[in-house]
Amino acid sequence: MTNPETPTAPTASHRIAYLYSYAGEPAKTQERVHFLNTTMYSNAPDGIAGNEDCGRISAWFILSAIGFLLC
Repeated sequence: MTNPETPTAPTASHRIAYLYSYAGEPAKTQERVHFLNTTMYSNAPDGIAGNEDCGRISAWFILSAIGFLLC
């Protein structure tokens, strides 16, 4: 699945969204993580963004969806 607003390499680098929290803008982190979760993942055969290698991308989605800060 390709989204022109969020170009991805073979393995998406979603952890960058959490840098807003370190810069004192946690609301921007929440906004970006929500955007990634709703636009780059779906309940379809191609519903995982990037290269799903050993569960890293799906683990990021699950932990982000339940609110864990991942760095």
